Order: sequence, then structure tokens, then C-alpha cells
Amino acid sequence: MRLRKHGRYWYARFTHAGKRHEIPLRVTNKVPAEAKARQINDALDCGEPWEWVTGRLPAGSRTFAEVAEEYLDKGSRWADSTRKANLSTVRMLVREFGGLPVTQIDGRGIEAYLARRRDDQDEPLSKASRNRYLCVLKVVLGKAQEWGYVPLNAAANVKMEPEGRKQPNPIRQDEKERLLAALQPQHRRIAEIYLQTGMR
Repeated sequence: MRLRKHGRYWYARFTHAGKRHEIPLRVTNKVPAEAKARQINDALDCGEPWEWVTGRLPAGSRTFAEVAEEYLDKGSRWADSTRKANLSTVRMLVREFGGLPVTQIDGRGIEAYLARRRDDQDEPLSKASRNRYLCVLKVVLGKAQEWGYVPLNAAANVKMEPEGRKQPNPIRQDEKERLLAALQPQHRRIAEIYLQTGMR
């Protein structure tokens, strides 16, 4: 990667896939030019499209909205009930990430979004809801990887939040009495052992 100044602007020169490139970085100061050159270099090292650094997208790039729509149309393995339950989640994610190319979505951006939804004063998301949002992102971006739109699933390494185990509701006295009254004597003795010892 080399930098050169032509007129007022800096240009980056590099070779990629056997082809030489010289692209305008659209900056007049060397410091931001070096920063953009590093971003391009990092993208090349990771095998990701470098064009997003300069605001140009590679041919065939897909936005998150396009991938989500394609997933719902032909890639979804969700059952009908799951699909209906997840549609509003998908719509909220499209509102946030829809215009972004899937190559620009990263783990840090996903975590920032979930933290923002957690701290929302008007409608904070619970842990379970945040995990559901993350789960949908993992599925859609996983499909984007499978289809070759991205080299990696950006959500894959974002950890789900521990939700804790729900405590079972203890049986009430009136429920216990009704249960025992409905059982035959031999079954009543077994039920009493279960109820007194907590056996499963």
C-alpha cells in the first residue's frame, strides 16, 4: 500500500487479485489518508471488500434489508408460527441495519445496537428480547455467509446474555387437594410421595 498526493488530494496505490489500483481517498490531510489506507489494507488482509472504505460498494453487494427479504422469501427454515413471531423482530433489525451492506455489519455495531435497545428510556428490551434479536441476526447473517455475500457471520461471536433459570411455580394447597381427591388410592400414595419430596 502506497500513498501519493496528486493536486490537493491523497490517493492510495495497491495491487489486488493481480490488478493495480489507484483510488482517490477524498482527503487533503495525510493523517486521515493514512487511516483510510490502513482500513483498506485491513480489509484486503481479511479478504473483505475494500470499496466500502471509500464509499464505493463492490458489484453484487447486498444490503441487510435485501438479505433479510431474500431469507424470508426463500431461505427461511422457520416454521409458520416462528416466522410470524419473528417478523416484527426482522422489521426492527431492518430499520437499524437495512441500508448497510452486510459486509459493513460487525460485532461491535451489533453489540452497540443491543446496548442501545437495553438502555432505551421509552422501550427498553429485556434480556430475553435482546437474545431473540441477536438470534435472528445470527440466522440472517449466517445465511448471508452461506450465500457468499460475506466471508464471515458478524454475529457469530456475539454472546447471548444469560437469562437465568426460571423458578418453578410451587403447587398451591387447593391445587394439591383437588389433585389428590381426583386420584385412585394407589395413585394417591405415589402423588403424595412426589409432592412431599419434590421428586420428578
